[in-house]
Formats: sequence, C-alpha cells, structure tokens
Amino acid sequence: AMGERLAMTPRDVSAHLTPLHLANGQRTAFLLALLNGGCVHVLPEADAGALLDAIDADEVSYVSASFAIQRELLERLRAGRLRFVRAASGRLEPDEFARLEGAFGVPAVTGLGTTEAGIVLHQRLPPAPRTPGSVGDPVACEVRLVDADGHAVVPGEIGELQVRGPQVFDGYVDDAALDAASFADGWFRLGDLARVDGRGDYTIVGRTSELINRGGEKLAPLEIDAALRAIAGVADAAAFGVPHPRLGQ
Repeated sequence: AMGERLAMTPRDVSAHLTPLHLANGQRTAFLLALLNGGCVHVLPEADAGALLDAIDADEVSYVSASFAIQRELLERLRAGRLRFVRAASGRLEPDEFARLEGAFGVPAVTGLGTTEAGIVLHQRLPPAPRTPGSVGDPVACEVRLVDADGHAVVPGEIGELQVRGPQVFDGYVDDAALDAASFADGWFRLGDLARVDGRGDYTIVGRTSELINRGGEKLAPLEIDAALRAIAGVADAAAFGVPHPRLGQ
C-alpha cells in the first residue's frame, strides 16, 4: 500500500541512515524499497554529511528520516536526483516542509505510523492535493475519530484517533490489562488527538494524555506550540497543563 502511495518502482534507491530497531528505519527506509524491487544505500547512522554526499552523487532517490535529520538538511541543502523526502518520528512545521520542497525541488511528505499499527495515514505525492500540516489520509486501513464517550465527531472537531485493519497487531504479549485499555470494539487506540478536514486529510493536534482541560475547553498542546514558534524570536516552545484552583488546568 505504501509502495502505491509513494509511486515506488525498481529504480528507487533509499538513503538508509535510521537504525533498523526503529519503525521508520525498518519499514520505510529499508523494506519499502526492497519490497517494491528497489535498492537500499546503507549510510552511517544519522550522518547528514554522508547523506548529502549520496545525494550529490545521484546515488539515492528518496530519504525517509527523522524530523531532526530533515532540519539538519535544511541547513545544508544540495539538490540531486531525489523524487521525494519524507519526515518521520516527529513533527515539522508547514513552513519547514515548504522550505524543503523549495530547496530540493521535490515533494516533502509525511504520515503517521506506530509500531503496533504500521503506517496508518500518509500524504500523497503531487498532483494529488495535500493539506499543509496534515499527515494525509488512511493507507489500507479504516480510521475514526471519537469523543470521550466513544461517539464519532464531525469533520473539523477534535477526537481520539483509532484504527483497524490488516496491519494492526493482535495485542501485547501476556498483558491482558494493556490490551483492554488499548482496544475499543476492535479499534486500536493510537493515543493521538486529531481532526479531519473536508478533503479527508487528518491533522494531529496532540496526545490524549497531554490534552489540557481548561474549564471544560479542550486545548491541544501541539497547536499552542506551533503558534508560539511562529512568533519572531521564539526558537522553540512546549505547552503543558498546570493545576488551577478554578479552571482545573
């Protein structure tokens, strides 16, 4: 399904610099190319310099690496024969994706995956439209957004993201209590809060454990972080709830 989503061919060569014990390193940086007939160019772990040398030598056609490595690339960009770059394991802001695309001249995409559920959501390559800041639409699975009572929310509202499909694992080893907390009516609870737009693209706004309840108003920390980072002179930001005697948080 991911090979189709990213138009993989036997001509593709992955720039592999993420350890195999990490899900992105195993799935997208390694298996995605091989299972679609392509090749893998193994590079020293997290070595942005070696990656840029491979791009200069036209040895790779895509790189799926962490958001931190993508930010390093933004500081030392050089073009090559890349088809796309993919940010994983964390969040890049929409303006950072735009800078990557402008410098490399190729699409910069992202998605959402977990160890337990594989790739759940992913952006599509052009000419398909993409919602800035989103993680795309479902990949070979079903997803739903529900409120605290388990009822579906309408587009535009924030809900807990749940998934079911063939790539979802069967359960944890010898931990019935964790299984009971992690599944709801056959749906796996990812622990993410998200909203879906009219196009069907999902945007992650936080984690269920991080949601700030201010007098009944639910605030998503990631959205606050992004707003603060947009202020001139702010290098980074992290929002979190603290106890309040009247509002709760």
